[in-house]
Amino acid sequence: MNPNMNNNYNQGNNPTQPNAKPNYAYGVDTNDKEAMKAEYYRLKKQHRIVTIVSVLVIGILLFFGFDFFRTNMMNQKPIIAYKEKVDFGYLYHGIGYKILYCDDGTVYKGVIEKNKCNELDNSTFDKFFYNAFMDYAKTSKIVDAKNLEKLEIIKREFDENNSRGGSDYLVDIKYSCFDGGSSCFKTLKEKNDQNNIRVYVSLDSNNKVFDIVSFKDSGIYYDLIRGQFEEKVKQYKIDNGLLDEERLRSFKVKLLSNYGRYKYQDVMYADTYKIAIYYLCNDDTNTCVTGESVNQENYYFEEIMLLDEEDNIALLKNPRIID
Repeated sequence: MNPNMNNNYNQGNNPTQPNAKPNYAYGVDTNDKEAMKAEYYRLKKQHRIVTIVSVLVIGILLFFGFDFFRTNMMNQKPIIAYKEKVDFGYLYHGIGYKILYCDDGTVYKGVIEKNKCNELDNSTFDKFFYNAFMDYAKTSKIVDAKNLEKLEIIKREFDENNSRGGSDYLVDIKYSCFDGGSSCFKTLKEKNDQNNIRVYVSLDSNNKVFDIVSFKDSGIYYDLIRGQFEEKVKQYKIDNGLLDEERLRSFKVKLLSNYGRYKYQDVMYADTYKIAIYYLCNDDTNTCVTGESVNQENYYFEEIMLLDEEDNIALLKNPRIID
């Protein structure tokens, strides 16, 4: 037998030989075992990725569908939606729908071209707010209903949205007790006139009152008074030789807590705050601000701010006078 013929025969039947006839599948020569193996693992990985992505997409679509169903069919507030604060309520922008929840409990669905909550009579919300306030005040024993003769909400202002999906309001209240005193409303803050008070009232997403406090360190009103007192504290320190303005780089004040009317060294002050002061000096030292409360090891210290009847600073003292 011709040896060349035998060699050609072996080449034709051995797929690893370069002269084997190509047979392509999925763009790969089936005679190339390594290429076939690599393509198999590539397709397997691709299939796994496609499966995972498909499951995620289907899951997301099902979740949006569920949220749409519970919102539009079960009258529950949406989980996935942009929440916009409007007058007397909240407008939720979902995928393919809008829902308006008014503070009095009214709900509007479908095409909402304007804030329908504005069409509510203000007296309706005032009555609703008053009742919600009184329910909480009585339940939490802030108010002694047996001794309370009269309580009026003189003024109510929106302060900020809260973590429970509702709103905080700054409320001025005037009340009287049958016994002629002020004990029918639990003292939240010592004042010169206890029968005229200002409190924060917090409503949740269902417009139920969940808290009544006399002080909080956030909100529109807090930002306003913090800015005012920041300037007053700075000027007080300059006037008393406790701050070198030429060397001062920055000066910030934070209101930490409020004690109300406070007596110190036989003098009754109209209002009292614990404050924190943060400062930096141009020369990178911490000596441009001085005083009995200053800690020279850092750029932060606390003080007690005592105010007169006009909310001017009468004294800045070390926190130990209260602590």
